Amino acid sequence: MKTGMKHPAAALVLALGLFHGISATGAEDKPPLILTMPPILAAHASGGGGDGWWQPKPGTSWQWQLSETIDTSLAVAMYDIDYETDAAVISQLHAQGKTVICYLSAGSWENFRADAGLYPAAVLGKPLEGWPDERWVDIRRLDVLGPILEARMDAAVQRGCDGIEPDNVDGYANDSGFPLTAA
Repeated sequence: MKTGMKHPAAALVLALGLFHGISATGAEDKPPLILTMPPILAAHASGGGGDGWWQPKPGTSWQWQLSETIDTSLAVAMYDIDYETDAAVISQLHAQGKTVICYLSAGSWENFRADAGLYPAAVLGKPLEGWPDERWVDIRRLDVLGPILEARMDAAVQRGCDGIEPDNVDGYANDSGFPLTAA
C-alpha cells in the first residue's frame, strides 16, 4: 500500500468518530451487546468500496478480546484483539474471512509491555483509574512517544492486522498529571 507516509502502519490509523449500532457478541448464553463506539477505519485486503478502505457499518458483528486465548470460533465479521497477538491467530481469522483490528494503548504506558522500558519517567503521569499498572503519558512529547507508537503499529502490520484501535486517547478528560487539553 503506497501512502506517502514514512511508516506503512501510519496508514492504518485514519479517523475516529461516533458510530452507532455496532453489535458485539458476548458469552453464548447472553444476547449480543449493542454499543456506541468510535469506528475503526482499516485498510482491508479485500477492499469494501471504491476507495479500498473497509469501514464497519451499523450492525457489524464483532468480538473484542484483549486477553487469554482468542476464541476464533465466533460467527462475527470483525475481531478486535491485542496488537501483540500471535500472527498465526490473525492468519487463522483472516482465513475465516474476518477483519482483524488490533488494540494498542496510544495514550498510556502499560508496565507489562515489552517496550515499557522505552518510556522515560518524564512522560509518565498518574495511574489510570481502575488500572493501577497503567499510567497516562504526556502526549505532547511526540519526540519520545512517536517512535514507540510507530514501532507498535509496524509490529501490528507485520502480524497482519487490518487496522488499529488506539486506546486511551482522552488523557485531556482525565486526571493524567499533565495539563492536557482537547486541542
